[in-house]
Amino acid sequence: MRKVGCLFLFLLLAFASSVSAHTGLKEANPDEGKVVTDGLKEIVLTFDTEVENGSAFALFHESGEEVALHTFRNEGDKLIGVVEEPLEDGEYTIKWSIVGEDGHFVSGEYSFTVDVAEKAEEEPEPPGGTEGEEEQNLKSEAPEETEADSSDDTAEADQEGTSLLETILRGVLLFAALAVVIWLVRRERR
Repeated sequence: MRKVGCLFLFLLLAFASSVSAHTGLKEANPDEGKVVTDGLKEIVLTFDTEVENGSAFALFHESGEEVALHTFRNEGDKLIGVVEEPLEDGEYTIKWSIVGEDGHFVSGEYSFTVDVAEKAEEEPEPPGGTEGEEEQNLKSEAPEETEADSSDDTAEADQEGTSLLETILRGVLLFAALAVVIWLVRRERR
């Protein structure tokens, strides 16, 4: 019976370490799907836990070319990269990979767009513009907000789906470990 107790304790400790939640990207600046209209030089990724040495991210322009980071640092739960010159207009993808506090390797990617020319082309409206112009401006801004919101919802749904899958997998593993312990106890009694 002592062997079974030791085995059960070992399985419990081994399983407990795998049950700890894996980290993920909590927030980013710029966010997923965001259209940046100001000169962007600093990118900040914040994770659900402290990130260890060896964690990094790379920035790619839509042309596939990697954008060199002038400086890069790891500050607790953040990865911060700074480019030498503000980013040019275009779509960018950030590919990140981190080693979480629990020692697990996690990676992901997301995209955002830089469109500084759009802001430069906008002219301030004179006070007292017509109602039709105001409504048209509101309609043209609404799709951007909806796109960003839907991409945030998609990212959250992906994380929830992964979390549910991990929970189910953990339950199956726990059930299997328990079945092995019961089998060993019955075997020992014979």
